[in-house]
Amino acid sequence: MMKRNKWLFLIAPVVILFMISALTVAFAQERPNMTKWEYYEKICQERGWQNKLLKPTGFEDRKLGLLDVGKVRTEIQNTNRLGYSREMITWEYPIGSGITYQWCEALIVGGILNGEKRISNGALGAYEDVNENHYEPYPGYDSGIGANGIAMSNRRNSWPAVWPEDSGPIGSLGFPGVMPNGDVAADAEAFWVAGDDEAVGAQNDLPLHIKTYGRALQWSSPLADDFIVFKFYIKNIGTDTIKAAYVGVHTDMDAPEQGSSEWMDDFAKFISPDEDSILGNMLYIWDGDDKSAGYVEKGVAWQGLKFLETPVGPDGKQLGQTTLVCETYDDFLALPDNASVYDWLARGIDQPDNIDPHPNDWTGTPNTYGPDVTSLHASGPIDIAPGEMVTFTFANIFGANKAELMANATLCQLLYDKEYRTAQPPAEPHVVAVAGDQQVTLYWDAEPSESSVDPLTGNNRFEGYRIYRSTDRGRTWGDPITNANGAVVGYVPLAQFDLKNGITGVSEADPFFYLGDDTGLQHKFVDKNLKNGVEYWYAVCAYDSDDKLGDLVIPPLENSRKTNPDLPGDNTVRVVPQARQAGFQNAMVSEVEHVSGNSDGVVKVEILNPYEVVSGTYEVHFEVDSALGTLVRVTLDGKTVMGPVPVIQPDDPNVDQLPVFNGMRLIAIDAEKGINVDKTGAVVGDSLWLGYWG
Repeated sequence: MMKRNKWLFLIAPVVILFMISALTVAFAQERPNMTKWEYYEKICQERGWQNKLLKPTGFEDRKLGLLDVGKVRTEIQNTNRLGYSREMITWEYPIGSGITYQWCEALIVGGILNGEKRISNGALGAYEDVNENHYEPYPGYDSGIGANGIAMSNRRNSWPAVWPEDSGPIGSLGFPGVMPNGDVAADAEAFWVAGDDEAVGAQNDLPLHIKTYGRALQWSSPLADDFIVFKFYIKNIGTDTIKAAYVGVHTDMDAPEQGSSEWMDDFAKFISPDEDSILGNMLYIWDGDDKSAGYVEKGVAWQGLKFLETPVGPDGKQLGQTTLVCETYDDFLALPDNASVYDWLARGIDQPDNIDPHPNDWTGTPNTYGPDVTSLHASGPIDIAPGEMVTFTFANIFGANKAELMANATLCQLLYDKEYRTAQPPAEPHVVAVAGDQQVTLYWDAEPSESSVDPLTGNNRFEGYRIYRSTDRGRTWGDPITNANGAVVGYVPLAQFDLKNGITGVSEADPFFYLGDDTGLQHKFVDKNLKNGVEYWYAVCAYDSDDKLGDLVIPPLENSRKTNPDLPGDNTVRVVPQARQAGFQNAMVSEVEHVSGNSDGVVKVEILNPYEVVSGTYEVHFEVDSALGTLVRVTLDGKTVMGPVPVIQPDDPNVDQLPVFNGMRLIAIDAEKGINVDKTGAVVGDSLWLGYWG
């Protein structure tokens, strides 16, 4: 049963790829004073490999994609090559360090077709005598406009105007995200399609006739910003079954890649699923002397490659990682033909090179591979019938040291197990900016931020809002907060509003994150004493407090500050304060008249944006619901423009505000719990409130 009351008030008023061939064992003796690039270029010239730089038929469809929303920055190519470019820094960690940790990584598939052992691979800098067996991209899966490159979820201009009908195993009217319903799971997702036969102009003598759908996923969350996940779908588009197939990845992890011969003193260790059910199926690598002259004096980062998903065998279970080949870079160069590469894919898990710790390994770790590690990771064998598709997923994971790498690998596996749901900050508020004379007014609604539930923990830990201002178009956002190494880890907010809930001070999980002072929430901020004619950027970032998932402690997270302030419906805006034009008349609101029903509520109206005000007579309805309590709804000409939503309770320590409609906000307070009417400036009782806006 509902009781109804009504009040009235009146209102008026071109990417270019530089392809190079790889090195060879013949010049191994010349390594000590050479970087990998110097070694590579010398052999390319002396072996006469320049003729391999000729553009294949599908060259115009080749594109790059940049992954840079986390701590790792790398470029990928839609030829299934994940790194290896002279135009960009690849596998840089952390971003801004200038230190890179990888040479070439690429998809590799092997199988027996019509009695022949065949491979298709995307690698350069390996398999030199068989590198014609590569992939070329299918057209139509990106915008085709210059440097927009591979289609990426966070770069709308990179999408094609219309997706091809075969937009992958999922398909979508928008960006084909990795989730089963086509939604995007990560902060940045890349999608591309490539093949290995004449359908796309691939120069393969022995193609497997496969079509591959590639995805890359990267997150900005502090719990997921140290790794990049890759997922591949391999489809047999031929007429014959591919027998005893293996799907996997070739990688040349270095620690680091820069510096003379730094790629020769690395060691690696493999963790099998039998050893650790969480960390299993991972090879990790570190530097033998923990330094790189001229680049890192101490504390070289660690990295690993971990399988997260492998094809399913006849028993319905995943096969797991069945192949790990750890050889030197030159050993991979010396492979003479398809059959030799296939035999490596089928040779199982290599035994360690060093049962006892190697004397040049500063960690003294037994059962290692190396020094100088290039590796091949795969799963199989499995038959792939015509039209059938198999999938596998792996991740490149980084850490400042071994302990951090293992923690990040655990988080990565957890992310996969949770279907790519990572800890997220509250939903960002939708911010509106209104320019005034030497001031700017920002306003936003309580929702969707304040009822947000973290998709990983299932908890609502919303804590408040932090407001930032930039005067250099988003390059900086106030006074910087730096860590012990001088790196910027955040900015001091211009203002901060938080819940009155006793959660204050510095976060226990993040010593650089200040949780607030129990100020109470606000949904409007006026920035004064500004310069007219100057462009200011503002970001209103919702944030949460420390959270837990089992024994995992999750630090507070806040919304990102956007690099494009002109996109509608997000938390970042740009505005230029200026004086009102001559003749401008501000909006005005009349008094409010109580026309029917019994009510002891209070009604006030606040004008936030006079440019959006719609004139007319508005009706305010209070509706008491037995389950939901007192609700308030506003109509104009019989149409609902706000609500119904709960009214404010006067004893609520975090006094909320109602949603903005037509540039104004209604303040409706239920007086049943003892509101002091004398201090509200409003009239309560059975009276009719009329007013004029003009």
